[in-house]
Amino acid sequence: MPQLPSGLHFGLGRDPMIEIIKDAQQGKNVYILMSLEKIEYLFRYIEILYWRPKCDNSSVLKLDENSTQPPAGLESYSSGYNLITIKEEYEKWSKADQIAFEEFIDGPRAQSFFDKSVEVIKEYQQLLLQQPTTLPGILANWCESRRDPSQETVIEQDNRQPFGKNYFRSLDFFKSKKPLPWPEWYESLAAVAKLATARKHAPAFYRAHHDPLDMAEGFVGFLRGRHSVFNEIFMFSDAPLDAIAGMIRCTLPRLDLKRETVEFIDSTMTVIMRRLIAVVKDPNLPLYLKNSQWPILGGFES
Repeated sequence: MPQLPSGLHFGLGRDPMIEIIKDAQQGKNVYILMSLEKIEYLFRYIEILYWRPKCDNSSVLKLDENSTQPPAGLESYSSGYNLITIKEEYEKWSKADQIAFEEFIDGPRAQSFFDKSVEVIKEYQQLLLQQPTTLPGILANWCESRRDPSQETVIEQDNRQPFGKNYFRSLDFFKSKKPLPWPEWYESLAAVAKLATARKHAPAFYRAHHDPLDMAEGFVGFLRGRHSVFNEIFMFSDAPLDAIAGMIRCTLPRLDLKRETVEFIDSTMTVIMRRLIAVVKDPNLPLYLKNSQWPILGGFES
């Protein structure tokens, strides 16, 4: 395990990356997995591990093949930082610790770890692409068909610069964004699309709120008729909300919609979302629509 001059042992872990893979295999966050094309895109999913005295009942850690054995009696634990957010902690370290950390991140062991991580991601991307009859496979192939090789970014663009040979300096190009207290526009649009399925999946609930739900259904129908891509996206309205949101986010910025169309979508969504507030606050909201609550309510939080 690498050790800083101050004595702190640290390492790199892939657990957040593995969680993305597991989610994608269940049809969740497929767009994130399919967007992880380069090493630098993985940094937010590689965690920093620290080491502490081992407890008697602790499980044995499975180390990466490039890892050295940790000192006897120590076990790893998550520091709570990843390769983006570690900057906050790094700036508190001594100059000697900073240099040692930089040298490790730029060194051959870390490079091998990063290369292996990309290899694992590509393996699971291909696995999903080879399952075109499953929901994860359908979403993966959809994302792949919409990929624009001329555009580098799909998720968390952060104004990143081209990735060079120096890994540590690449970390400086990432600006960690704190989550906003309100949902993103693509999540709210996905929630409207989910609520528009109530007539089909929850007829009793639909009858109790048919006016606003009819508005949502009509709006989605209008968008589907307006552009073939909307039609393709909303064909997957039975998919998990984050999958729908991901497809919207990946695709809509590339459609070059006319200004008046964008303004119409924005103003109409605001009206419909206001009408849907009472719907998502209903205690009888169907379980499959629970994830649609915050994307609607959060749009009006101050």
